[in-house]
Amino acid sequence: MASALVRVGLRENNTPVAVRGQGVYVFDNTGKRYLDGSGGALIVTIGHGVAEIGEAVAAQMKKLSYVFRAHFSNEPAEELAQMLVSEMPVGFSRVLFTSSGSEAVEAAIKAARQYHHERGDHGRHKIISRLDSYHGVTLGAMSATGMHAMKDAGSWRPLQIPVRHINTVRCDDCPFHLKYPSCQTFCATELERAIIEEGPGSVAAFIAEPSRGEEPPPDYWPTIREICDRYGVLLIADEVACGLWRTGRAYCVDHWNIVPDLLTFGKATASGYAPLAGLAMSDKVLDALVNGSGVFLHGHTHSANPMSCAAGLAVQRHVRANGLDRGVAGRGEILDQALRRVVAKHEICVATSGLGLLRQLALRPPRGTNLTIASLVLEALSMRFGLISQYWKAGDRVGFQLAPPYIISDSQILELEERLDRIIPAFAGWLAANRTS
Repeated sequence: MASALVRVGLRENNTPVAVRGQGVYVFDNTGKRYLDGSGGALIVTIGHGVAEIGEAVAAQMKKLSYVFRAHFSNEPAEELAQMLVSEMPVGFSRVLFTSSGSEAVEAAIKAARQYHHERGDHGRHKIISRLDSYHGVTLGAMSATGMHAMKDAGSWRPLQIPVRHINTVRCDDCPFHLKYPSCQTFCATELERAIIEEGPGSVAAFIAEPSRGEEPPPDYWPTIREICDRYGVLLIADEVACGLWRTGRAYCVDHWNIVPDLLTFGKATASGYAPLAGLAMSDKVLDALVNGSGVFLHGHTHSANPMSCAAGLAVQRHVRANGLDRGVAGRGEILDQALRRVVAKHEICVATSGLGLLRQLALRPPRGTNLTIASLVLEALSMRFGLISQYWKAGDRVGFQLAPPYIISDSQILELEERLDRIIPAFAGWLAANRTS
Protein backbone atom coordinates (compact mmCIF):
# COMPACT_ATOMS: atom_id res chain seq x y z
CA MET A 1 0.00 0.00 0.00
CA ALA A 2 1.35 3.40 -0.96
CA SER A 3 2.02 5.82 1.85
CA ALA A 4 -0.61 8.47 2.52
CA LEU A 5 2.08 10.99 3.41
CA VAL A 6 2.85 13.79 0.99
CA ARG A 7 6.37 13.17 -0.30
CA VAL A 8 6.98 16.27 -2.38
CA GLY A 9 10.56 16.38 -3.64
CA LEU A 10 11.25 12.64 -3.33
CA ARG A 11 12.04 10.72 -6.48
CA GLU A 12 9.92 7.68 -5.66
CA ASN A 13 7.04 6.91 -3.33
CA ASN A 14 8.71 3.75 -2.03
CA THR A 15 11.00 5.55 0.39
CA PRO A 16 12.02 3.09 3.13
CA VAL A 17 10.01 3.19 6.34
CA ALA A 18 12.27 3.32 9.38
CA VAL A 19 11.00 1.36 12.38
CA ARG A 20 13.92 1.13 14.81
CA GLY A 21 17.26 2.67 15.64
CA GLN A 22 20.07 1.30 17.77
CA GLY A 23 23.43 2.96 18.24
CA VAL A 24 24.76 4.04 14.83
CA TYR A 25 22.23 1.95 12.91
CA VAL A 26 18.69 2.46 11.58
CA PHE A 27 16.47 -0.49 10.56
CA ASP A 28 13.60 -0.32 8.07
CA ASN A 29 10.40 -2.37 8.00
CA THR A 30 12.02 -5.06 5.82
CA GLY A 31 14.79 -5.60 8.37
CA LYS A 32 17.48 -3.87 6.29
CA ARG A 33 20.19 -2.18 8.36
CA TYR A 34 21.62 1.23 7.48
CA LEU A 35 24.80 2.73 8.91
CA ASP A 36 23.94 6.29 9.93
CA GLY A 37 26.97 8.02 8.50
CA SER A 38 25.51 11.51 8.78
CA GLY A 39 23.47 11.32 11.96
CA GLY A 40 20.39 11.74 9.75
CA ALA A 41 20.52 15.44 8.91
CA LEU A 42 23.76 15.99 10.90
CA ILE A 43 21.76 15.71 14.10
CA VAL A 44 22.26 12.37 15.92
CA THR A 45 25.15 12.53 18.39
CA ILE A 46 24.59 10.01 21.20
CA GLY A 47 23.16 7.34 18.90
CA HIS A 48 19.70 5.90 18.45
CA GLY A 49 17.68 4.13 21.13
CA VAL A 50 19.21 5.53 24.33
CA ALA A 51 16.51 4.59 26.84
CA GLU A 52 17.34 7.21 29.48
CA ILE A 53 16.41 10.04 27.10
CA GLY A 54 12.92 8.68 26.55
CA GLU A 55 12.57 8.16 30.28
CA ALA A 56 13.51 11.78 30.97
CA VAL A 57 10.97 13.05 28.43
CA ALA A 58 8.24 10.76 29.82
CA ALA A 59 8.93 11.98 33.35
CA GLN A 60 8.71 15.59 32.21
CA MET A 61 5.47 14.90 30.33
CA LYS A 62 3.90 13.54 33.53
CA LYS A 63 5.13 16.56 35.47
CA LEU A 64 4.58 19.45 33.00
CA SER A 65 4.10 19.00 29.27
CA TYR A 66 3.68 22.61 28.12
CA VAL A 67 3.69 26.23 29.17
CA PHE A 68 3.86 29.27 26.91
CA ARG A 69 7.22 31.02 27.09
CA ALA A 70 5.60 34.45 27.49
CA HIS A 71 3.82 33.22 30.65
CA PHE A 72 6.45 31.03 32.30
CA SER A 73 9.98 29.79 32.13
CA ASN A 74 10.45 26.14 33.08
CA GLU A 75 13.04 24.10 34.95
CA PRO A 76 14.47 22.03 32.04
CA ALA A 77 14.88 25.17 29.92
CA GLU A 78 16.66 27.02 32.75
CA GLU A 79 19.01 24.12 33.51
CA LEU A 80 19.83 23.48 29.87
CA ALA A 81 20.45 27.18 29.20
CA GLN A 82 22.89 27.36 32.10
CA MET A 83 24.74 24.27 30.85
CA LEU A 84 25.04 25.59 27.29
CA VAL A 85 26.03 29.13 28.29
CA SER A 86 28.78 27.80 30.57
CA GLU A 87 30.63 26.48 27.49
CA MET A 88 29.98 29.39 25.13
CA PRO A 89 32.57 32.04 24.32
CA VAL A 90 32.99 34.78 26.92
CA GLY A 91 30.25 37.38 26.75
CA PHE A 92 27.21 35.14 26.27
CA SER A 93 24.70 34.77 29.07
CA ARG A 94 21.22 34.28 27.55
CA VAL A 95 19.64 31.87 25.07
CA LEU A 96 16.32 31.73 23.25
CA PHE A 97 15.17 28.17 22.57
CA THR A 98 13.41 27.43 19.27
CA SER A 99 12.13 24.28 17.60
CA SER A 100 14.43 24.35 14.56
CA GLY A 101 17.62 25.82 13.17
CA SER A 102 15.64 27.80 10.62
CA GLU A 103 13.73 29.49 13.45
CA ALA A 104 17.01 30.24 15.23
CA VAL A 105 18.45 31.87 12.09
CA GLU A 106 15.27 33.92 11.62
CA ALA A 107 15.63 35.12 15.22
CA ALA A 108 19.29 36.01 14.67
CA ILE A 109 18.52 38.11 11.59
CA LYS A 110 15.74 39.93 13.43
CA ALA A 111 17.96 40.50 16.48
CA ALA A 112 20.72 41.95 14.28
CA ARG A 113 18.33 44.42 12.70
CA GLN A 114 16.82 45.38 16.07
CA TYR A 115 20.28 45.86 17.62
CA HIS A 116 21.16 48.57 15.12
CA HIS A 117 17.69 50.15 15.28
CA GLU A 118 17.77 50.35 19.08
CA ARG A 119 21.10 52.18 18.85
CA GLY A 120 19.71 54.73 16.41
CA ASP A 121 21.51 53.26 13.39
CA HIS A 122 18.28 52.91 11.41
CA GLY A 123 19.85 52.41 7.98
CA ARG A 124 21.46 49.07 8.77
CA HIS A 125 19.22 46.32 7.45
CA LYS A 126 21.21 44.37 4.84
CA ILE A 127 22.53 40.86 5.41
CA ILE A 128 25.61 39.36 3.76
CA SER A 129 26.00 35.59 3.52
CA ARG A 130 28.06 33.10 1.50
CA LEU A 131 27.43 31.06 -1.65
CA ASP A 132 26.76 27.34 -1.16
CA SER A 133 25.74 27.99 2.45
CA TYR A 134 22.72 26.45 4.15
CA HIS A 135 20.82 28.36 6.83
CA GLY A 136 17.33 26.87 6.61
CA VAL A 137 14.16 26.77 4.54
CA THR A 138 11.88 29.37 6.10
CA LEU A 139 11.78 32.53 3.99
CA GLY A 140 14.27 34.60 5.99
CA ALA A 141 16.66 31.70 6.50
CA MET A 142 16.34 30.67 2.86
CA SER A 143 17.16 34.23 1.85
CA ALA A 144 20.48 33.85 3.66
CA THR A 145 21.05 30.37 2.21
CA GLY A 146 23.48 30.43 -0.71
CA MET A 147 22.20 27.38 -2.58
CA HIS A 148 20.59 29.04 -5.57
CA ALA A 149 19.02 25.89 -6.98
CA MET A 150 17.12 25.46 -3.72
CA LYS A 151 16.09 29.10 -3.66
CA ASP A 152 14.72 28.87 -7.20
CA ALA A 153 13.12 25.43 -6.93
CA GLY A 154 9.75 26.60 -5.66
CA SER A 155 9.71 30.01 -7.39
CA TRP A 156 10.07 31.56 -3.93
CA ARG A 157 12.76 34.11 -4.77
CA PRO A 158 10.30 37.05 -5.08
CA LEU A 159 9.22 36.40 -1.48
CA GLN A 160 12.73 36.44 -0.04
CA ILE A 161 14.57 39.37 1.46
CA PRO A 162 17.56 40.65 -0.56
CA VAL A 163 20.83 39.14 0.70
CA ARG A 164 24.30 39.68 -0.79
CA HIS A 165 26.32 36.49 -1.17
CA ILE A 166 30.10 36.29 -1.30
CA ASN A 167 32.23 33.23 -2.06
CA THR A 168 32.74 30.64 0.60
CA VAL A 169 36.14 29.34 1.68
CA ARG A 170 37.31 26.31 -0.37
CA CYS A 171 41.09 26.07 -0.33
CA ASP A 172 41.19 22.77 -2.23
CA ASP A 173 38.89 24.18 -4.95
CA CYS A 174 39.37 27.94 -4.75
CA PRO A 175 36.78 29.90 -6.79
CA PHE A 176 39.45 32.59 -7.33
CA HIS A 177 42.05 30.03 -8.52
CA LEU A 178 44.49 31.20 -5.85
CA LYS A 179 46.69 29.33 -3.38
CA TYR A 180 47.00 29.84 0.35
CA PRO A 181 48.87 31.65 1.87
CA SER A 182 49.96 33.74 -1.14
CA CYS A 183 46.26 34.55 -1.70
CA GLN A 184 46.32 36.58 1.53
CA THR A 185 42.95 35.00 2.41
CA PHE A 186 41.21 36.72 -0.50
CA CYS A 187 37.95 34.89 0.31
CA ALA A 188 37.83 36.63 3.71
CA THR A 189 38.69 40.11 2.45
CA GLU A 190 35.91 39.73 -0.14
CA LEU A 191 33.59 40.53 2.77
CA GLU A 192 35.12 44.00 3.09
CA ARG A 193 34.64 44.66 -0.62
CA ALA A 194 31.00 43.58 -0.37
CA ILE A 195 30.37 45.85 2.63
CA ILE A 196 31.89 48.82 0.82
CA GLU A 197 29.85 48.14 -2.33
CA GLU A 198 26.60 47.77 -0.38
CA GLY A 199 27.36 50.87 1.70
CA PRO A 200 28.89 50.36 5.16
CA GLY A 201 26.04 52.19 6.85
CA SER A 202 23.46 49.80 5.39
CA VAL A 203 24.90 46.40 6.41
CA ALA A 204 23.52 44.90 9.61
CA ALA A 205 25.19 41.48 9.77
CA PHE A 206 27.30 38.82 8.13
CA ILE A 207 26.05 35.25 8.66
CA ALA A 208 28.11 32.14 8.00
CA GLU A 209 28.66 28.59 9.18
CA PRO A 210 32.10 28.32 10.83
CA SER A 211 32.46 24.94 9.09
CA ARG A 212 30.28 22.79 6.85
CA GLY A 213 32.90 20.08 6.65
CA GLU A 214 35.82 22.13 5.44
CA GLU A 215 38.74 23.45 7.47
CA PRO A 216 39.31 27.16 6.77
CA PRO A 217 42.83 28.67 6.85
CA PRO A 218 43.86 29.69 10.39
CA ASP A 219 43.51 33.41 9.67
CA TYR A 220 40.15 33.22 7.83
CA TRP A 221 37.83 33.69 10.80
CA PRO A 222 40.04 36.19 12.67
CA THR A 223 40.08 38.27 9.46
CA ILE A 224 36.28 38.04 9.17
CA ARG A 225 35.91 39.13 12.82
CA GLU A 226 38.24 42.11 12.30
CA ILE A 227 36.38 43.27 9.17
CA CYS A 228 33.02 43.08 10.96
CA ASP A 229 34.42 45.11 13.87
CA ARG A 230 35.92 47.70 11.54
CA TYR A 231 32.60 48.39 9.82
CA GLY A 232 30.22 47.90 12.76
CA VAL A 233 28.69 44.76 11.23
CA LEU A 234 27.41 42.02 13.55
CA LEU A 235 28.85 38.54 13.07
CA ILE A 236 26.29 35.72 13.20
CA ALA A 237 27.95 32.33 13.64
CA ASP A 238 25.44 29.74 12.43
CA GLU A 239 26.47 26.67 14.42
CA VAL A 240 23.22 24.77 13.97
CA ALA A 241 25.16 21.97 12.24
CA CYS A 242 28.68 22.38 13.65
CA GLY A 243 28.14 23.33 17.29
CA LEU A 244 28.07 21.39 20.57
CA TRP A 245 31.22 19.30 20.08
CA ARG A 246 30.50 18.18 16.52
CA THR A 247 33.93 19.49 15.39
CA GLY A 248 35.78 18.52 18.58
CA ARG A 249 35.23 21.81 20.42
CA ALA A 250 32.21 22.97 22.41
CA TYR A 251 31.51 25.49 19.64
CA CYS A 252 33.20 25.55 16.27
CA VAL A 253 34.35 29.20 16.65
CA ASP A 254 36.54 27.99 19.53
CA HIS A 255 38.98 26.58 16.95
CA TRP A 256 39.99 30.16 16.09
CA ASN A 257 39.31 31.85 19.45
CA ILE A 258 36.83 34.30 17.96
CA VAL A 259 33.67 35.59 19.64
CA PRO A 260 30.61 36.16 17.42
CA ASP A 261 27.84 38.61 18.27
CA LEU A 262 25.04 36.10 17.73
CA LEU A 263 25.36 32.32 17.84
CA THR A 264 22.79 29.81 16.60
CA PHE A 265 22.85 26.17 17.70
CA GLY A 266 20.55 23.28 17.02
CA LYS A 267 21.08 19.82 15.64
CA ALA A 268 23.29 18.36 18.36
CA THR A 269 21.29 19.89 21.21
CA ALA A 270 18.81 17.04 21.58
CA SER A 271 20.38 14.48 19.19
CA GLY A 272 17.06 14.10 17.36
CA TYR A 273 15.15 12.97 20.45
CA ALA A 274 13.04 16.16 20.24
CA PRO A 275 12.91 19.26 18.02
CA LEU A 276 15.22 21.79 19.70
CA ALA A 277 17.53 24.61 18.62
CA GLY A 278 18.28 28.10 19.79
CA LEU A 279 19.89 31.51 19.55
CA ALA A 280 22.45 32.88 21.97
CA MET A 281 22.81 36.66 22.13
CA SER A 282 26.05 38.24 23.26
CA ASP A 283 25.79 40.68 26.13
CA LYS A 284 26.67 43.41 23.61
CA VAL A 285 23.51 42.71 21.61
CA LEU A 286 21.36 41.96 24.65
CA ASP A 287 22.35 45.21 26.38
CA ALA A 288 21.32 47.24 23.32
CA LEU A 289 17.87 45.65 23.36
CA VAL A 290 17.46 45.98 27.14
CA ASN A 291 18.57 49.61 27.14
CA GLY A 292 16.41 50.38 24.10
CA SER A 293 12.82 49.17 23.87
CA GLY A 294 13.49 46.51 26.50
CA VAL A 295 11.86 43.72 24.50
CA PHE A 296 12.67 41.31 21.69
CA LEU A 297 9.33 40.54 20.09
CA HIS A 298 10.10 37.08 18.80
CA GLY A 299 8.90 33.64 19.77
CA HIS A 300 6.95 30.61 18.66
CA THR A 301 4.26 28.52 20.30
CA HIS A 302 6.74 25.79 21.23
CA SER A 303 9.73 27.98 22.12
CA ALA A 304 11.44 26.46 25.17
CA ASN A 305 8.93 23.59 25.22
CA PRO A 306 9.49 21.74 28.53
CA MET A 307 9.57 18.27 26.94
CA SER A 308 12.02 19.31 24.22
CA CYS A 309 14.24 21.00 26.79
CA ALA A 310 14.05 17.91 29.01
CA ALA A 311 15.27 15.83 26.06
CA GLY A 312 18.05 18.31 25.36
CA LEU A 313 19.10 18.40 29.00
CA ALA A 314 19.19 14.59 29.20
CA VAL A 315 21.22 14.38 25.97
CA GLN A 316 23.75 16.99 27.10
CA ARG A 317 24.16 15.25 30.46
CA HIS A 318 24.67 11.94 28.64
CA VAL A 319 27.30 13.47 26.36
CA ARG A 320 29.34 14.75 29.30
CA ALA A 321 28.82 11.77 31.63
CA ASN A 322 30.07 9.36 28.95
CA GLY A 323 32.97 11.51 27.74
CA LEU A 324 31.54 11.81 24.23
CA ASP A 325 32.48 15.51 24.11
CA ARG A 326 36.13 14.69 24.78
CA GLY A 327 36.15 11.83 22.30
CA VAL A 328 35.02 13.60 19.13
CA ALA A 329 38.45 14.91 18.13
CA GLY A 330 40.00 11.43 18.28
CA ARG A 331 37.09 9.81 16.47
CA GLY A 332 37.41 12.52 13.82
CA GLU A 333 41.08 11.73 13.21
CA ILE A 334 40.26 8.06 12.63
CA LEU A 335 37.44 9.00 10.25
CA ASP A 336 39.77 11.38 8.41
CA GLN A 337 42.30 8.58 7.91
CA ALA A 338 39.57 6.31 6.52
CA LEU A 339 38.39 8.98 4.09
CA ARG A 340 41.95 9.64 2.93
CA ARG A 341 42.25 5.95 2.09
CA VAL A 342 39.03 6.21 0.07
CA VAL A 343 40.42 9.19 -1.88
CA ALA A 344 43.61 7.26 -2.62
CA LYS A 345 41.67 4.25 -3.94
CA HIS A 346 39.18 5.97 -6.27
CA GLU A 347 40.21 8.23 -9.12
CA ILE A 348 36.93 10.14 -9.07
CA CYS A 349 37.57 11.23 -5.45
CA VAL A 350 39.54 14.46 -5.29
CA ALA A 351 39.64 15.61 -1.66
CA THR A 352 38.49 15.16 1.90
CA SER A 353 38.37 17.82 4.58
CA GLY A 354 36.75 18.70 7.86
CA LEU A 355 36.99 19.03 11.62
CA GLY A 356 36.12 16.41 14.21
CA LEU A 357 33.12 14.36 13.12
CA LEU A 358 32.00 16.83 10.44
CA ARG A 359 33.65 15.78 7.18
CA GLN A 360 33.28 16.18 3.42
CA LEU A 361 34.36 13.78 0.70
CA ALA A 362 34.51 15.44 -2.72
CA LEU A 363 34.06 13.73 -6.10
CA ARG A 364 34.60 15.34 -9.50
CA PRO A 365 32.34 13.89 -12.24
CA PRO A 366 33.24 14.38 -15.91
CA ARG A 367 32.73 17.85 -17.37
CA GLY A 368 29.15 18.39 -18.48
CA THR A 369 27.58 16.13 -15.85
CA ASN A 370 24.29 17.40 -14.43
CA LEU A 371 25.38 17.73 -10.82
CA THR A 372 21.84 17.92 -9.47
CA ILE A 373 20.99 14.54 -10.99
CA ALA A 374 24.40 13.18 -10.01
CA SER A 375 23.88 14.06 -6.35
CA LEU A 376 20.46 12.36 -6.40
CA VAL A 377 21.99 9.24 -7.91
CA LEU A 378 24.73 9.29 -5.28
CA GLU A 379 22.07 9.42 -2.57
CA ALA A 380 20.06 6.58 -4.11
CA LEU A 381 23.15 4.38 -4.42
CA SER A 382 24.12 5.08 -0.83
CA MET A 383 20.73 3.98 0.43
CA ARG A 384 20.96 0.86 -1.74
CA PHE A 385 24.26 -0.04 -0.09
CA GLY A 386 22.99 0.79 3.39
CA LEU A 387 24.72 4.10 4.11
CA ILE A 388 22.86 7.19 5.33
CA SER A 389 24.65 10.38 4.31
CA GLN A 390 24.03 13.96 3.26
CA TYR A 391 25.07 15.20 -0.17
CA TRP A 392 26.23 18.48 -1.67
CA LYS A 393 27.30 20.02 -4.95
CA ALA A 394 29.48 23.07 -5.53
CA GLY A 395 31.55 24.22 -8.45
CA ASP A 396 32.30 21.11 -10.53
CA ARG A 397 32.04 18.72 -7.59
CA VAL A 398 29.53 16.61 -5.72
CA GLY A 399 30.17 14.81 -2.51
CA PHE A 400 29.27 13.19 0.77
CA GLN A 401 28.80 15.15 3.96
CA LEU A 402 29.51 12.82 6.86
CA ALA A 403 28.66 13.44 10.49
CA PRO A 404 28.25 10.10 12.28
CA PRO A 405 27.13 9.85 15.91
CA TYR A 406 29.86 10.58 18.46
CA ILE A 407 29.70 6.94 19.61
CA ILE A 408 30.93 5.49 16.29
CA SER A 409 33.61 2.85 16.92
CA ASP A 410 36.79 2.03 15.02
CA SER A 411 35.16 -1.03 13.45
CA GLN A 412 32.12 0.98 12.43
CA ILE A 413 34.35 3.60 10.78
CA LEU A 414 35.93 0.75 8.81
CA GLU A 415 32.42 -0.40 7.88
CA LEU A 416 31.62 3.13 6.66
CA GLU A 417 34.81 3.05 4.58
CA GLU A 418 33.85 -0.33 3.08
CA ARG A 419 30.41 0.96 2.09
CA LEU A 420 31.96 4.01 0.40
CA ASP A 421 34.26 1.60 -1.46
CA ARG A 422 31.15 -0.04 -2.92
CA ILE A 423 29.09 3.10 -3.55
CA ILE A 424 31.77 5.10 -5.36
CA PRO A 425 32.53 2.51 -8.10
CA ALA A 426 28.79 2.08 -8.65
CA PHE A 427 28.50 5.86 -9.03
CA ALA A 428 31.45 5.93 -11.45
CA GLY A 429 29.74 3.18 -13.44
CA TRP A 430 26.54 5.21 -13.65
CA LEU A 431 28.50 8.23 -14.85
CA ALA A 432 30.20 6.16 -17.55
CA ALA A 433 26.89 4.69 -18.72
CA ASN A 434 25.27 8.12 -18.92
CA ARG A 435 28.16 10.15 -20.34
CA THR A 436 27.18 12.58 -23.05
CA SER A 437 29.51 13.51 -25.88
